[in-house]
Amino acid sequence: MRRKSIVGLATLLCAAMAILPLPHSNAHANDLPVGTVVGSVLTTDIRAFVNGSAIRSMNIDGKTAIYVEDLRSHGFHIAWEPNQRQVSIFPDPNELDPSKNDPNLGFTNAGIGDPIADVVATDIHTFALGKEIPSYNVEGRTAVFLQDLSPLLGGLTWNEQVHTASFLSDTTLAADPRAVQSSKYPLQVEQTSGTRFTIYFKDDGLYVGDSRIGFGQDGRVMLSVTKMAQLFAYQTEMQDHGLYLSDKTYGFRITPQQDTVSLYWFNGKTNEVKLTFPTIERDGELYVSEYDLKQLFGYSSNWQSELKQLDIDYSHFDVKDFGVSRHTNNYLYTLKGLYVGPSSSEMPTISMFVSRNGTKLGSNSETSLMEQTSANGSPMYQFSSSVQLDLGNNDIQIVYHIGNRMIYSNAFNNSLTPLLLNPVINYSDLSHGLGSFSSITLDSPKTGLIFTDNDKIELKGAVLKAQSNGLQAVIEKEDNGNWIDSETTLIPFDETRLAASLPLNHGTGRYRVTLRSNLSIPSPRQTTTYIDVARFYVDYRDNLPGIQGMQSSDALSWRDGKLLRTSDNGLSWQVVIPDRMTDKDRLLAAKFEVPLWGYAVYLTDDPQPNLIATHQVDDGVWESVVLPTSEAWETSADVKPIVANLYTDPAYIMLTSSTEDNHTLKSLYRTDDRGKTWIRVGNLSSDIAGSPTGLSYRNAKEGWLTTMHDSANPIPLYRTQDGGETWSLQHADVPIDVQKVSANAYPPVFDHESNYHAIFIAEFIQDNKKTYVIYESRDAGETWLPLPYRLHDLQDIPVLHFDSLLMGRAISQDGQTIYTMDTYNRSDWQPIKPNISLQNVTQFYLRMDGMGWALKKGSVLVTSDGGRTWEEPGAIRN
Repeated sequence: MRRKSIVGLATLLCAAMAILPLPHSNAHANDLPVGTVVGSVLTTDIRAFVNGSAIRSMNIDGKTAIYVEDLRSHGFHIAWEPNQRQVSIFPDPNELDPSKNDPNLGFTNAGIGDPIADVVATDIHTFALGKEIPSYNVEGRTAVFLQDLSPLLGGLTWNEQVHTASFLSDTTLAADPRAVQSSKYPLQVEQTSGTRFTIYFKDDGLYVGDSRIGFGQDGRVMLSVTKMAQLFAYQTEMQDHGLYLSDKTYGFRITPQQDTVSLYWFNGKTNEVKLTFPTIERDGELYVSEYDLKQLFGYSSNWQSELKQLDIDYSHFDVKDFGVSRHTNNYLYTLKGLYVGPSSSEMPTISMFVSRNGTKLGSNSETSLMEQTSANGSPMYQFSSSVQLDLGNNDIQIVYHIGNRMIYSNAFNNSLTPLLLNPVINYSDLSHGLGSFSSITLDSPKTGLIFTDNDKIELKGAVLKAQSNGLQAVIEKEDNGNWIDSETTLIPFDETRLAASLPLNHGTGRYRVTLRSNLSIPSPRQTTTYIDVARFYVDYRDNLPGIQGMQSSDALSWRDGKLLRTSDNGLSWQVVIPDRMTDKDRLLAAKFEVPLWGYAVYLTDDPQPNLIATHQVDDGVWESVVLPTSEAWETSADVKPIVANLYTDPAYIMLTSSTEDNHTLKSLYRTDDRGKTWIRVGNLSSDIAGSPTGLSYRNAKEGWLTTMHDSANPIPLYRTQDGGETWSLQHADVPIDVQKVSANAYPPVFDHESNYHAIFIAEFIQDNKKTYVIYESRDAGETWLPLPYRLHDLQDIPVLHFDSLLMGRAISQDGQTIYTMDTYNRSDWQPIKPNISLQNVTQFYLRMDGMGWALKKGSVLVTSDGGRTWEEPGAIRN
């Protein structure tokens, strides 16, 4: 069965996670080589909660485990300490933010206890309140057992009836002062100790104590690399014809007779640097100039000429990464950190680089003394650095270093897409000034990409600071990757507000809108007299009423009486004119399960018009057949066809008229040979009252028809057992809370794998509030029972729907939550938090494997992880 073939939790474990920059994670089997498989992660039906909020969980060795980094925003700070090779957990009762919680629910487990990932050994440890707790490496992330947090950090409660494990923190535990500052300063470095020694200059060489470590040549001090490494407690080994030296985090490799040195972070190469002076090999030892070694080892030195001695001071640091952000939705990426150390020692420097399209750009950085001091009275410094980003892939590298020695390093890709961008450019965290300019916030648009079917967009916002009397809006249109047709309009300030209606004068397509402010007293870094303060994009498209059959990249739709087809997930659409049809014929309706299975119904542009049902018999080859209509209204301009497909013959088309005096005419047609011929089943007008909302069939004979509310029938659900010749009202119980309200009913959906199981939706409206009741049948539609699961404030049908495997899908009215229901396993609605607002979508589809799409103002958005992250179809546009 398709349900059994999809291991949803494997996707769940990989999707949408905050990632600690760990090279390996923790799996404690210290006597085993790193990477040794020591166990398996199994699927579980246990739901875990920490301080009242759901958190994703897994089964390891029969116990409930969680990812350590998921404890962030659940009442804890998490720090990665690379020089100690450990992860630390810090309690903080104020670090609770339910809005950041994403338990990643919503996928069907493939079966409780199924193995889905390996648990492997590593040499990294996990600590809480200074005490080590067992931890494990699962797919490069650190996992711990919930029970091992208790009683150290709080208490754990197990509920056998509902299979939940709930952990509550001990609120009496004091928060760590450094951890409390981590939201503002996620990277914190403190100098803790040092290695100090003196090199003495003697006639026969250079000495540390009684050990000869170097010599002078041509006015340069040459020192033994291996002996200096021993003094700094570095490990050395021969590697790739060179000497590799490492303190287990930072390392470098020197190859004799080469002028470049490779730098490493956790054994991964990060950079190459050139030596100032050539190396020398003598008596089996490799010697490097003291000037170059100072850069490579990152120590400070003091030459005392009268004593002929060089004092060496090598600092040790405690580094804590409390979650350095690996992504921003702004055109600027900024990192702030804290440094604690004596002013007498050499201070590390923050450097940041961004690589884009083969070009590497540096950053502007600064370090400043703070008024506060550390607990032991040491000075504290704030350091920061920023890099400018652009649409597309931005490879960011962060290095905190002394010379070439890396004290901390982090590298990641920050992909910027218009859909996720914050339209207002955030300069507030910049490490340097840019001059004086206007500062604004925007109420509309709120995102970097907006969708419209109108040739104007409304701009509204607040003026926080006014440098002049308004802003300039520069409007450009995209043309094959270039921006053309630039137009500029003034947006005046109205005291503390701004508002404008911006025209899109060059037809449908993609537009870029940039808001610019005058710039007063430009800084040396700013050469123009203006600065961009906001930038967003507009996708201006003609609206699409709906999409049919898009279970992959191919789909059909319609607009202005024309059938449309896409082969790129809705990025572009082409008009399709089926065989026998003309450009003047008008498409009235279409229903396709996939582009090669379904029907479209046209009204011909003839003096005596005909209704034609057409379908594809092969890719691009259409078969079109005239329906044998017998009444004039059936070919009138306002006739509305409704198509009902089975995955095999027969198929049905119901025709409905416009409503007059609360009466709607209805007739039914059927094909038994995949559209080659059609027969008229009969007139349904006398059997069925109300305006039809849909038609569906369980098999060739049994079908259901639903209508809008009818005061005489609380739930207008009609059934046929003879292929549609006769119909009767079928009873369904009305829940107590809506018994005084009539319902709009929508046609049942039968399980494609077992047509004994079905769902239909009844929509009860009272005082302009809608209540959706889900009805289920597990006896082939003989009886229907309302399910107890209710959701409120949902977007309307067809956004709310059940697919052919009876998986429920819904989106909240504010677009902030997706809901999924697995009726096969009798589960309640489960929430998913998307990374964008899905407000005002008109159609929504989500497969069990996580692929899906949403339709918004004629534009299609796609997801591949069950609705957690959304993007435009196709490549990122620059």
